[in-house]
Amino acid sequence: MRARLVVAILAGALVLVAAPETVLAQQQGAAEVKLNRGLSAFMSEQYPSAQRHFESALALDPEFAAAHYFLGLTLLQSASRLPDSPAREAMLERAVAEFEQSRLRDPQMVLSYVDAAIAETILGRFDAAESGFQSFLQERPDEPLPYLFMAVVHYRRSQDDPASLPRAIENLDKAEGALARAAQPDRDMEAHIKFYRGLVYLQQQNRQAARDAFEEGHALAPDSDIGRQSKEILDELVDRRPWELTLQVGYEWDSNVVLRGHHVRRQAGEDEDDDWRFGLGTAFTYRLVDNERFLLGVGGSTFNTWHTNIHSFDVQNYAANVYGAYSPEGAEYLTLSLRYDWDYSFVGNDSFLARHRITPQIDIQETDWTSTTIFYQFDARNYHDQSADPRLNRDGHTHAFGVVQRFELVEMFERPLTTDLSYRFENVDTDGNEFDSDNHIFALGVGVPLPWDLTFDLLNEFEVDFYKHASQFDWNGSKREDFIHTIIFALTKQFTEQLSARFQVDITNDDSNVKDSFDQEFFSYNRVTYGLSLSYQF
Repeated sequence: MRARLVVAILAGALVLVAAPETVLAQQQGAAEVKLNRGLSAFMSEQYPSAQRHFESALALDPEFAAAHYFLGLTLLQSASRLPDSPAREAMLERAVAEFEQSRLRDPQMVLSYVDAAIAETILGRFDAAESGFQSFLQERPDEPLPYLFMAVVHYRRSQDDPASLPRAIENLDKAEGALARAAQPDRDMEAHIKFYRGLVYLQQQNRQAARDAFEEGHALAPDSDIGRQSKEILDELVDRRPWELTLQVGYEWDSNVVLRGHHVRRQAGEDEDDDWRFGLGTAFTYRLVDNERFLLGVGGSTFNTWHTNIHSFDVQNYAANVYGAYSPEGAEYLTLSLRYDWDYSFVGNDSFLARHRITPQIDIQETDWTSTTIFYQFDARNYHDQSADPRLNRDGHTHAFGVVQRFELVEMFERPLTTDLSYRFENVDTDGNEFDSDNHIFALGVGVPLPWDLTFDLLNEFEVDFYKHASQFDWNGSKREDFIHTIIFALTKQFTEQLSARFQVDITNDDSNVKDSFDQEFFSYNRVTYGLSLSYQF
């Protein structure tokens, strides 16, 4: 069915760009008026109206070759819009007869060979179709289109006779050769040739070659019908296992592991602030349902770090999640999703934090180059290392709202340059009162494609936290305010589809107004980390 539709689309393109001048030089008077009205309706894709005008022209002048030709072409286009049925077949039979009548009345009407052969191809009469294309090539041997159609004929034949596939490839090669010799490039024609190469390779069980051909076809004409069909088949060819497993290892240097504040004196026996650590992470997802409308899956992850010296800050984190998404029918640009996360953390082998998060989200794909994400998140926390002072109890929950606007700006090295603008608001409510706050987080992220499958990423984030109560750590009893600036630079190298390496630098400056009587700023700190990691997706 897909092949038939493409053939019909090409038929329309052929007449609009290649109709001989002699077509419009025939007949005068009323018949020609009807012909011109029919042409106007045809070019507006008003095929029933066009058919009536061409039939009226023939009623006035049965020898009018151009009217026979365009009536046949109108019937061919109308048939392409119908499902398989006797009515469709009858319409195609009549189109073949009209093309033959146009040739009988004007032997120069060589395009009728091609259009009749297209109809014969759709009807499955491949010998007659090939004969028609060969007749056209005797008059115009350098035209690429008949070679493409003969490739289609042999591809269709291969459904019953695989031995026809080499002849399909041979004709696609001839079509590409003729196209290369043409005075003007034709990306749409190239895309059709790549599309049928992909279909032939699929028939030959060569999935990688098929993927390459469909990718090239889509890249040549991404916004055309044939480009979209190439993309649809390409998406179907992607091996969609229901599960994914990722392993990540890395080594990192941290300048301030303990987040020591400004002017906070280190006590005797305490560790230095900086240290190296080794990290190991895993992530697993399994999709229970995955189709055009619904997605339902589960997942889990682990993350562990081991320090060279400061073992009391070794981290273990274990997490699980359930997620689902729905795309409403008729609104493919819209995705509604819901996710639940649970994680449990240890610091220095002691229980530290248990969290539950629920995140409903809306994703809107406005155009091919920009999309919007809107979300709400409820985060409940339970700390296991609480202070005896109830004012410092950090248990509680956070209500967060956010929006992310993503742009794909320009194509560089066959990948888009991306930009993300985001804002997140957090309302933090704890059982104590020291850490209640309203937080505003603004971020700008840029992803820049580079040669050799490298990508440079930059994230610039600003966070402003306004605490609701006077801080017991501040000498003046002021309400705490924090301004946190984070910059992340990263360079990623993609070695294969599964293996990548990433070098990342994180720079954080937290400026808080809280000071004690000794001028110690417990919540102000500077921190720099340098890390190199490897990621492998199984």
